[in-house]
Amino acid sequence: MLMTAYMFVSTLYASETRVATMGGNGYYMRDNSNIFIFPGAFYQYKKQAIAELRVKNNDQYYTIGVHLPVDTLNVAGVYFNRPMSLYLPSIGLEHVRLDRVTTVLYGRKMQDFDAGLGISLGFDSYTDESSSDTDPQINEGARYIALHGGLSNEKMDLGGKFELPHLSRDVDSLSSTVSGFNLGVNGRYFYQWQRNIDLIPLAVANYGSATAETDNPAPAANTKIDYKNLTFALGLGANYNINSKNLLVLGLEAIGFYQNTMEVKDGPKNTNTTMTIPGIYMGIESNISKWFTGRLGAAQVYQKLTDKTELGGDSMENSEYRTQFRLSFGLGINLGKFLLDASINEGLLFDGPNFISGTGEVLANRLSLTYMF
Repeated sequence: MLMTAYMFVSTLYASETRVATMGGNGYYMRDNSNIFIFPGAFYQYKKQAIAELRVKNNDQYYTIGVHLPVDTLNVAGVYFNRPMSLYLPSIGLEHVRLDRVTTVLYGRKMQDFDAGLGISLGFDSYTDESSSDTDPQINEGARYIALHGGLSNEKMDLGGKFELPHLSRDVDSLSSTVSGFNLGVNGRYFYQWQRNIDLIPLAVANYGSATAETDNPAPAANTKIDYKNLTFALGLGANYNINSKNLLVLGLEAIGFYQNTMEVKDGPKNTNTTMTIPGIYMGIESNISKWFTGRLGAAQVYQKLTDKTELGGDSMENSEYRTQFRLSFGLGINLGKFLLDASINEGLLFDGPNFISGTGEVLANRLSLTYMF
């Protein structure tokens, strides 16, 4: 939605939970969770602290971040324990994990746009130097570095990232490594079609490449596997401000293409392709009162999945069609400078709380808490 007084229906300080309960429409709405897709938007969300509680009673899936203004033109922030979405091939790591990162962000107000930069870091390692017939010497390591950048203003958002992961595992004389890169770019434009309707064309592209190698003293046992992935999507969204208290967000993924290839040196090549034609997303948000907001979201995705295996001059291919549908409910509660967003478990609407039904249904599937200061 455009940054005008009339169009500013939804709170600027929102969350991952808000996006999830509005049909997963994050690409088509302005929200503080956009800053990792469009880092240039970071300046817009200064003076806040955010906690994302994604799984009940599991700190491993919690993230906390803070955005601190340095002065009137600059803002800096840091996020701890943020999920890393990049898929990495397995090399049998048993003692280290690489699925969480720390992200540092910086935003600056410019004359015609806001600029944003960021860096994400993740590390883990394990060493067991004992060596015997039954207990080999083991060294494992994992490293992830990503650079983020973007430009934003009231009309458009551009974002990009460059990721460099590395994994290693040494067991006595057997050494395995994975290294590669991933490059992604995203762009969207907010076109005011009517006074209360914005149209948002969207483009997403991503390319990644990695190589997994295992070195063994026996040359014939050495292996090398090349991995490649390509993502491309085009979409069109709409923000319809029904009135000053109600917002409808629609998203159409006109075409989505994802392809993952695994090729073994002197061996088979396997290609998995997912075509989305189309994906349809909808979210409704209503400010019921100054302290209470209701949300409803839905998504319907149609996909064709193809699996192709090639070896020598022979190939085998199979495909299937799949339809996915999901529905979500959410609530936002304003408590002074705190905003609590909750993804509501719809099972309670059927069974009622424990004192009525005796079931152990939880009230919320995930929570987000934002503090504005």
